[in-house]
Amino acid sequence: MKLNLLLTLLLHFSIIGQKIENIDHEQFGREIIISYDLNETIPSHFYKIKAECLIDGKVIPIVNANGNGFGNVKGGQSRKIAWDVLKDTPSLVGNQVSFKLVGIGIGTDLVATESMPKSVADQKAILLNEFSRKTDTYLEQLYNLVTIFNSFGKTAFESRSDFNRIDTQVDKTNKAYEDLLPSKETYKQTTRSLWGSEAINCQFEGFLDKILDGIHRSYILPLNNTIKTINEIQKDASLRRPERTQKTERIKIEIEIRCSQLIEEVNTAKGDAKRLYELLKQ
Repeated sequence: MKLNLLLTLLLHFSIIGQKIENIDHEQFGREIIISYDLNETIPSHFYKIKAECLIDGKVIPIVNANGNGFGNVKGGQSRKIAWDVLKDTPSLVGNQVSFKLVGIGIGTDLVATESMPKSVADQKAILLNEFSRKTDTYLEQLYNLVTIFNSFGKTAFESRSDFNRIDTQVDKTNKAYEDLLPSKETYKQTTRSLWGSEAINCQFEGFLDKILDGIHRSYILPLNNTIKTINEIQKDASLRRPERTQKTERIKIEIEIRCSQLIEEVNTAKGDAKRLYELLKQ
């Protein structure tokens, strides 16, 4: 995830002697590291440092963070906040992104904030990086889902460990879907605003509708239900052998048909995604 925020953060804030200075940020994987100096403070005193991210005026409280610059903090150099971005917000796409640091102590608040609009090129890069990362993760989990159903689908009715392998992959696939879905409308609106091309808009929207609506409705939801049915068959001790065999064979056939269709859809979607990424690089 390359968020590439390109923020020129406020370098100096002072109130009654205490200062939050030299604010900066770096991005490592899915984390943003916010660094700053907390100067001219009482050595034995702790400040409670809170942080917020503002996206086009919308406040995102920074909750999932750690480091020696977050929470109860002593004054000093190189205080750091390691923010796990995607645990607090599904997207950082917007025209303006800013950070706000608040240090509470000695009856006086220290506040540091900055806001700087990004260029259109920067905004396009941010959207493409975030969108492609989430999309590639989702498509890869779909591919893994087909693979594991093909490998363990027939034995999942008798083997609890094989059933758990499939169930775990279903959870991973659903998580990747739920990570991408909340950003769908934001991505559509932002693409329409930034690129201003009806051809790109149609292709972008059609692609999202296909992978998030079409594939999910036609394959993921039925496979989710299949997992529930397999679990019920495994646990139903009253189920007679002929009826159990009949249900099992019917579900095995359904799994085989859906997986053969889904792998074709996934491979097509991967090709569509690559072409769309190239189009969005223009």
